[in-house]
Amino acid sequence: MNQFLHSCLPGRALAAERSTLSGRLEASELAPRLAEALARAEPAGTVTYELSFASGPDEAVAVAGRLQASLEATCQRCLQPFVLQLEVPVGVLLEAPTAAHQRG
Repeated sequence: MNQFLHSCLPGRALAAERSTLSGRLEASELAPRLAEALARAEPAGTVTYELSFASGPDEAVAVAGRLQASLEATCQRCLQPFVLQLEVPVGVLLEAPTAAHQRG
């Protein structure tokens, strides 16, 4: 499932079926930029996601849901480790590709 999230999701098919994707990722599987933001050599912790897909206006795909994370970070002031708890709502409208994008 994790490999699936990092590739191109079939948004239109998921929206047509009003699908929901949910699961859990290890922070170490996420982009190296996350390690930089957490001030750690390797990201540690977990991210839980639940994303619902629906059809939006003009062939767009609407994605709604939430992300929850429990990540190990380093305090930039005292340099001590701490656990950063996050809960982020997701609300995104993915526009349909234009003719220029479809030609490649």
